[in-house]
Amino acid sequence: MRFISGHNSYGMKRGEGRYVNNFGYVMLRMPDHPDAGAHKGYVREHRYVMEQTMGRRLRRDEHVHHINGDKTDNRPENLAIYDRVEHGKLHGRGHSHRRP
Repeated sequence: MRFISGHNSYGMKRGEGRYVNNFGYVMLRMPDHPDAGAHKGYVREHRYVMEQTMGRRLRRDEHVHHINGDKTDNRPENLAIYDRVEHGKLHGRGHSHRRP
């Protein structure tokens, strides 16, 4: 299967109005969403799912974490919200830029 053109490649369509971007995130075609301008009419599905779950828009400083590490698994029970610093710690990006 690895030799089939497009198999497991990023940027592939995943249905009408959906695709997986080069970073592995599912993008939804929603040109009327306030955040769609930053991504040519698309929004990140995981952020949209959390907005629907919480009943409000997410702030820019709220990062959505995929608990199981699968960026395409956007079920509400697999998503959690963290601030930038706490989210970075989960991915091993603490304060490495600081020197003692």
